Amino acid sequence: QAAQEAGRRHPLPLSNEATGKRMRTSCNVLTVLAAVIARLVSPAFATRAHQGLRLMQNAPGDAEKESEKMAKKLLSCEVYDTEELCLQGERRTRCDWHKFYKCKERKGPPVPEALTDPECKALDTMKKCKVAFGCVYDSVQGQCHGVPSICEQITCGEERQPPQPLTCLPPLKKTKPEGSCCFICTTPEEKEK
Repeated sequence: QAAQEAGRRHPLPLSNEATGKRMRTSCNVLTVLAAVIARLVSPAFATRAHQGLRLMQNAPGDAEKESEKMAKKLLSCEVYDTEELCLQGERRTRCDWHKFYKCKERKGPPVPEALTDPECKALDTMKKCKVAFGCVYDSVQGQCHGVPSICEQITCGEERQPPQPLTCLPPLKKTKPEGSCCFICTTPEEKEK
């Protein structure tokens, strides 16, 4: 009686009205029908469905790992092959252009260039002077000055009053290497390098 009452509430046709034959409504028939439709739609759809099933079978953290790998690959600076593309928009904060190496990941923030002494003197307030890179505020004179370079802060022997030039004993020779402020004593082998 309960089955008859359920049938009255939700009438489902159990027979085909045109032929009068009884219809099958088992789960097996629906599963076979779904498989046939999936094969008929397209091979690409079947491939995507297979990939979806594979994703469902992965461990819980695998999807995040895959998305991180893909993001790293897509956001890599090496993808951009011209200087314009490498330094376009927000990429200039994370990518650097090199003539030989092309577009590479930036190692750190770019080193700011120090302001020159005339540029520092042009700053009119103490606050602007203290914020500017390479400037120091002289509170006695009330002016901003550029920080002197290291070589300007060193007094070499030849520049002293009275001069005290560097003397090197043989076999050492007096040389001024590139990038140095003062003369130093070196061997002939070091001088050639």
